Amino acid sequence: MSTLLHGFEIIWRHSLAELSAVGVYARHKKTGLELYHILNEDPENLFAFCFMTAEEASTGVAHILEHSVLCGSQHYPLKDPFLILAKQSVKTFLNALTFPDKTVYPASSLVETDYFDVMSVYADAVFFPLIEEWTFKQEGHRFEFNEHNQLTLQGVVLNEMRGVYADFHTLVYKHATHATTRGSVYAHDSGGHPTVIPRLTYESFKAFHKKHYHPSNCKLFLYGNIPTEKQMAFIEDKCLSKFSARKALPPIPPIPAYQSPRTYTGYAPASEGMDLTRCAVLLSWLLPESDKAEQLMDVFLLEHVLLGHDAAPLAQALLESELGEDLYAYNGSHIDLKRMLFFVGMTGVQHTQVDALKACVFETLESLVAHGIPPQEVETALNALEFSNTEVRRSDGPFSLVLMQRSLRGWLHGAGPESSLRYIPALQALREKVHHHPHYVENLILTHLLRNPQYTVLSVHPDPDFSKKLDEQLEKYVQDFSRTLTQPAAARLRADQESLRVRQTTPDPEELLALLPHIKREQLPVPTPELSETMQFFGSVPVLVHELATNDITYLHLAIPADMLSVKEAQLLPLYAYALTGMGTETHHWSVVSAEIARLTGGFAARCIVAGDQGSEILPLLRGQNTLQRSDIVGRAWLVVSVKMLSRFIVQAISYVCAHVRSLSFTDTRRLKDILAQYKNDLDSAAMHSGHSIALAKANARVNAAKAVEELWTGVTQIRLVRALWTECTETVASPSLAAKLKALHEKLLTAGVIGCVCGTETSLHTALDALAKPLACFRAPLSTYFIHHTSAPTAHEQQIPSAHGVLFQEALQHMRTRNMLTLLPAPVQVGFAALSLAHPRLPLERRGVEQVFARYLSTEPFWEKIRTIGGAYGAFTLPDPVHGIFSSLTYRDPNPLHSLDVIFKTIEHLHADHKGTSSLFNQKTMERLIIGAYSTAVTPETPEHKSFASFLRFLNGTTETERIAAIEHILDARVTDMHLCTQLLWAQRTCAEAAVVSTATSVREAATLEPYFSKLEAEPPL
Repeated sequence: MSTLLHGFEIIWRHSLAELSAVGVYARHKKTGLELYHILNEDPENLFAFCFMTAEEASTGVAHILEHSVLCGSQHYPLKDPFLILAKQSVKTFLNALTFPDKTVYPASSLVETDYFDVMSVYADAVFFPLIEEWTFKQEGHRFEFNEHNQLTLQGVVLNEMRGVYADFHTLVYKHATHATTRGSVYAHDSGGHPTVIPRLTYESFKAFHKKHYHPSNCKLFLYGNIPTEKQMAFIEDKCLSKFSARKALPPIPPIPAYQSPRTYTGYAPASEGMDLTRCAVLLSWLLPESDKAEQLMDVFLLEHVLLGHDAAPLAQALLESELGEDLYAYNGSHIDLKRMLFFVGMTGVQHTQVDALKACVFETLESLVAHGIPPQEVETALNALEFSNTEVRRSDGPFSLVLMQRSLRGWLHGAGPESSLRYIPALQALREKVHHHPHYVENLILTHLLRNPQYTVLSVHPDPDFSKKLDEQLEKYVQDFSRTLTQPAAARLRADQESLRVRQTTPDPEELLALLPHIKREQLPVPTPELSETMQFFGSVPVLVHELATNDITYLHLAIPADMLSVKEAQLLPLYAYALTGMGTETHHWSVVSAEIARLTGGFAARCIVAGDQGSEILPLLRGQNTLQRSDIVGRAWLVVSVKMLSRFIVQAISYVCAHVRSLSFTDTRRLKDILAQYKNDLDSAAMHSGHSIALAKANARVNAAKAVEELWTGVTQIRLVRALWTECTETVASPSLAAKLKALHEKLLTAGVIGCVCGTETSLHTALDALAKPLACFRAPLSTYFIHHTSAPTAHEQQIPSAHGVLFQEALQHMRTRNMLTLLPAPVQVGFAALSLAHPRLPLERRGVEQVFARYLSTEPFWEKIRTIGGAYGAFTLPDPVHGIFSSLTYRDPNPLHSLDVIFKTIEHLHADHKGTSSLFNQKTMERLIIGAYSTAVTPETPEHKSFASFLRFLNGTTETERIAAIEHILDARVTDMHLCTQLLWAQRTCAEAAVVSTATSVREAATLEPYFSKLEAEPPL
């Protein structure tokens, strides 16, 4: 017999032993809203309102609505309650997400009161939004006259999608999805196509909300320790009691099956230097539905066996075929549609080799079925699945977000919330099936691939005029509208534009702001230290040790100093890091190494980092020993090699990885070319999706010597170097001189010493430390570097060299000789990116941390209003870097990045005027909201891996856990005088500003308007 609780009928309560939880599934009897709660002891509670929002065109209506419902609602009629929440909630996650067939509104918090505050605002937003026409125009699309009296198209989502459609690899994915799912809702772009978005009318927009945002079409996912009944009562009172019953929407129609293979040709924007005679070629299969964990696990196994690492049989066959330059970045399974997709392909394939690549794929699959898959490959794949389901992960949000997405895959399509949720029992069942059926994977290949006619052979060609053609289509749309625009209509448009501008710039009155509930500053606890650490020595090699609950996984980091390298040597370090995990050794072919690393580890990677020096003279770990000096560690450049492993593989994995690092070989120049191609492809699209990072690296390089080194590794310098190295390759191999340089670099690094960090449980640490003793005996402590000897007083530039005075930092000074410069970086982007950096002298120790509150103000008030809301950029934010003494402001997917730089300067000027007494921007209520928001970022939970690595980085930066907590205390104690101090520090540096812009060649020609701010403007060659 069913039980009603606050209008909900309990459908079931199931034990979820693998999650130490109970699953509660219920339905609201009157409205039809379904609720599923993973009830456990986790205090980080999460809720997510999910609506099925598949659309029948690429107007982006679901995407625009996702933005718009958060712009004011019945009980919270502010212009942007989402932004206010971001400022004054202690949330650990707050967002809205558009998928191909659903829109999800998730948020999480560690504080119950705050959790219900946010739920109240979100529930009102999704069920009772205002979605006025001004919101639609702001977030979606609108005609607007620019400062030159020219008619333009603007809108936040429109500009976002213009940026999306500037990236070759993203477009390949969109083409593949469209080609494989033709005839279904999934063939459309739920984000919106830039040329289709302007066709969406306000009336259709409103109708879409009315149709889809009803409780009968809502799944409410809950996670955490707040009782289910309490949450039911809350949502019934706030929302559901106000709705009447309505028939549920019909399910999403099936993706049409097809009986024979298809072909498809598409085009995407060419990046700089891309070979126009080559294309991306994919085989894209349509697989069974994604609503059952068992079916998902089968496809995951298939992916890992065939493509899980470069030496996996299908991946290796493609790489050695020489049919293309690189494996396609998104090869494998795609599971967020009603049916799963499976991609196999390559990029850089000659136009004439499409059939040959298809033949290679099928011949490889047929050979695997005929001759059998080596058992160790299947075991490696099962180990990889075990690792991914064991590790405590947190990627841009709590792990409960992952559980939410798993649950919705089946739940949205009528299979129930647990059908696609329970991965661990499904994996256990899969192991049993593989054990009892030796040819289980071969049968999966037959069923899903070889005997499945539902696949498309897809070729996507680079088009150097793609973005230009898209712009022309949008311009034609504007011109067609302009020709119909009468003088009275133009006057009305200008009046509407001014009305919108007034709306955007008029602050919400305090009485409306007071409607938004929020926790008080005095309710926020100061965190306690999260981990204790010790340091052990293996010979002279120091290793930091962190004992944490890592769920049977051990993490090891080995940091090798790199500041004894010259700039020419250091420029190759990122490629070396990339190759370190992919090349063979003096005695083993790369495929043997790749297979063994995949078997023994859950991840093996290397990265380059530049530490700073926060000036803390007392590092507790250095007390009581005389082997290691502060200057040996703090403020240096490093190559960090990282590996993670299940406990049963610790001894083998550590031994193998350390031996590999010592005996790495670059003699296989064919393999080296493959690795260079993979690395180059990663960098080629950086301007399109990470233009803000490129601009930031360029701007920072003139502020700080350490950042000049970082630019060598992550910025334009690295992109141009790798493209130059690519031109030196022959058809089949990399340049022998490159191999020789990497070998010499390797030999130099082996003599530089090492410092380690290991994290795990008590038992696994004991095993790991024992296993490290022998391999670390071959290394030494980090080599000290004192290669700068001043014969006179140091210059202003030389004063910015970190305390460890390596050759690399000395040579990096050449990047800082010209100061106060705006660098223009033309790129084939639809919208641009900007970065402006200022030296920010370190605050007194007793105030460090308050710059985070100041940064929160800039990001959420003037920059959000002027650059995001009015300017139409997708993002505008600040990035204080106290480690290196820099304060940066950035814009993302910005239609007018040069104007945004002007806004940033004018904002600093306005703040300076406020400090002199014209007005007060920082009243008590504003300060409290900013403090709460900054605090929430500072205390966001971390996984054990992240806690450990963050502590390791603090050590390399010369600071401590105690100082981290002190900074949080300073955030809680932030005052108006601190805001004025931060303002004055920026104002004092304004004439030394460094900036960079990634934008179109046409846009950068307008840079002359910024000449008053800079001593020099410089345009570099196109990216």
